[in-house]
Amino acid sequence: MVINRGRYEVYVTCPRQYYWLYVRNRQEPVIGMPLRYGSAVHKFLEVWHKLYQLDPAIDALKQDFKRTLNQQSVIPLTLQVEQQIMAEAELLCRKYVERYGTETEYTFINTELQGDAPLANGHSLRFRIDGLVGHDNKLWVAEHKTTRWLGASFIDSFTFNFQVISYVYGSSKVLKQPIAGTLMNFLRKPQANQEAAFHRMLVVTPPSHMRDMLMSFSYIASEIEDKDPTDMYQFPQKTKECGSCQFRNICAFESDPHGASYVPRPQDYVDQELANVTV
Repeated sequence: MVINRGRYEVYVTCPRQYYWLYVRNRQEPVIGMPLRYGSAVHKFLEVWHKLYQLDPAIDALKQDFKRTLNQQSVIPLTLQVEQQIMAEAELLCRKYVERYGTETEYTFINTELQGDAPLANGHSLRFRIDGLVGHDNKLWVAEHKTTRWLGASFIDSFTFNFQVISYVYGSSKVLKQPIAGTLMNFLRKPQANQEAAFHRMLVVTPPSHMRDMLMSFSYIASEIEDKDPTDMYQFPQKTKECGSCQFRNICAFESDPHGASYVPRPQDYVDQELANVTV
C-alpha cells in the first residue's frame, strides 16, 4: 500500500477502481460470501498460530462470521445456508489442524504483523502480513490463501506477484533483517465433489524482484500524486477487468456513486494510521 501526501494506493487492477475506492471513498454496501469466508478462516489461522489451541481458534472463526452477518449479499442467506457455510469453514479449519497440528518444519513467530517501509521519492509502503515464520534458519513471510481451486496455474501465479513481494520488502525493512521470501499457505475449501486440501510452497524473493517492485510502486504513487482528484477521467478504465468489478455499473451508466447503491468505505488500519501523518 503506497501512501503519498495523505492519499494512498492499494494494489488494484484498474485506475478507475482506485478512484472510486480511495478518492471518492465508496464501496458496495455488501460483502460477498467468498470474502466473508476468507476473513473468518484468516481469523482462525491468526488465533491458531498464536495459541495453538483449537477451541479459541474455532470460536474466533464463528465470531468473525457473525461480525459480517449484516454485510452479506443483497439476497440474504437463509439461516440454514449460513450455518452450512460456517460448518464447511469449520471443517476446513479442523482438517488444517489435523494436517499441520504437530508440524515442526515451520515455526510461526508472529501473526498479523504490520508496518511502514520507505519507497522511492518520499513515498512509503504500509502493509499487513498474515504472519512471519522461521524455516531452514531463515525468516519467511506467511501468506494464507483460501480457494476453491488448487490448479497449477493458480499456484504458479504467486511465484512473481508484486503484492507478495512487497510484503517481503516491507518486512525486511521494518525488522531490519533479511526475509528469504514467502510461505504460500493454500487451503482449498471442501465442496460436494471434493474434500478439503492443502498445499504449501516456498517462494524465494531475490533482491532483483524487490527492486522491480520498489520502482513500480514508487512510479504508481508519483503518478497518482500528479492527478487531479476531482477529475475521474484522469483515472482511466481498464475494461478487461470490468466484468467482476463492483463499480461496473457506475462506469457503464454514469450513475451517482453517492446514491443508495453505495456507502462510505469503512476505515481500515491504513486510514487510522494516516490520521497521524503530517502533510
